[in-house]
Amino acid sequence: MLVQKVETDNASDAESAPVRVVVCGEVSAGKSTVLNALLRARVLPDNIGQTVRPVVTVSHRSEPGVEAVGHEGEPREAELNGGTRIFQEAAEVRLWSDHDHLMGLEIVEVPLTKAEELTDEQVALITSADVMIWVTIASQAWRLTEKTIVEKLGNARPPHAILAVTRGDKLRNDRDRTRLRERMVRETEHFFQDCIFIKGARRKLDKSAKCDKAFDETGGAELMAAIASMAERVRSAPRVSREPEPEPEPQADEADLMEDEADAQSQVVPESAEASEAEASPEVEDTEETTTEKDRSDVVDFTSYRAASRTAEVAPAPEASAAPSRTAAARSAVADEAEESPGLRQMAEAMKGVMVLALRPHNAPNAIEVTFGDEAKAQELGRFCVELQMNLGDTLKIMDGEDGISAFTLSTTGRRVLFEDIPGVGLLYLMADGALMSQGMASSFFTRLCRKLAAEA
Repeated sequence: MLVQKVETDNASDAESAPVRVVVCGEVSAGKSTVLNALLRARVLPDNIGQTVRPVVTVSHRSEPGVEAVGHEGEPREAELNGGTRIFQEAAEVRLWSDHDHLMGLEIVEVPLTKAEELTDEQVALITSADVMIWVTIASQAWRLTEKTIVEKLGNARPPHAILAVTRGDKLRNDRDRTRLRERMVRETEHFFQDCIFIKGARRKLDKSAKCDKAFDETGGAELMAAIASMAERVRSAPRVSREPEPEPEPQADEADLMEDEADAQSQVVPESAEASEAEASPEVEDTEETTTEKDRSDVVDFTSYRAASRTAEVAPAPEASAAPSRTAAARSAVADEAEESPGLRQMAEAMKGVMVLALRPHNAPNAIEVTFGDEAKAQELGRFCVELQMNLGDTLKIMDGEDGISAFTLSTTGRRVLFEDIPGVGLLYLMADGALMSQGMASSFFTRLCRKLAAEA
């Protein structure tokens, strides 16, 4: 049954349809957990309708409640936290929430199984959406079967998409989360603009209803911020009609994907430990590293107060003859490009929370190329990043024998500061407002900037 867009009860939105967000993923990937995180409550039970799963829709209304339609068309109503009975044997379930962050949105869960079992109705529903959230589970993140479904959707995929990784609290430590995030960004950046971890432990979900800190800890706040940013872009640009015709992406080597899946499995607490999720802390004491980082150098992440040593070596300074062409390419990437390929300036302007974005070229170490923000702040931040890179590099060399720091992340209550030394280009650095951009959003966004700049070199 194709869900129709609903009108909001907010006068400012009355003249336009709400931004539709579809939540997709394989069976038991954690789609209900994602919806519960956004609802700030455990409203949806796990595994509702395993044989015939209902279409679940979340919308804003001043009076919260639940409405369901059975397979025979019979309507039913209940309170928002009135139990799970109403979800049984329903064809459609609509949840109304009075949380203001859901105003102007319609969030629809789309039940999916296999690529070969995609129905015209499912494809049409996804095609009608403005934003897609694909849900994957941390222990088996981004399996080949998931990639196959997403590829088969082709042009039906919305232009704005987020990868939500559930059971993020099952990963053993911050380092494992960082590594998995980097792998997800590396393998899925042509599908998704953001990668966000969802931690759906019952205690956190229960507390998130009235506690903003708990809402942030579940990942719901970060996910909501990413949705709001995309919704703002949807509203500010004319909506383009898309034809639901599959447009396959280039196939990756299946052996590599299976190896990466095994990589992810080794970073996750065994499933037997999941039964105690509600009672025990999800974090487990740090243990010996079990995976190998593939393409980033030494990274210091001060959110976890530890240095993470990587296997890649810091690239040597570029030769004088090669520097001008690479720097020219970097300047071209920093400048505005054609509409179909936005430049770094356009990306920074579109991302809420960016305060400073600048580049310190290798071939002109005393120069600063300011892409976005105040020039004086960019100069000051540039000096800070260069001194920090040198000082931390010296310290790390004394402690661990490493040769230097090529990337760095600092997260405080009010600021996010990131830099990365891009071989053959220069030191790219970013400062963002911590109230508008979470650590995960900043890391994901900055990774896209660095990859774009490196590709232009």
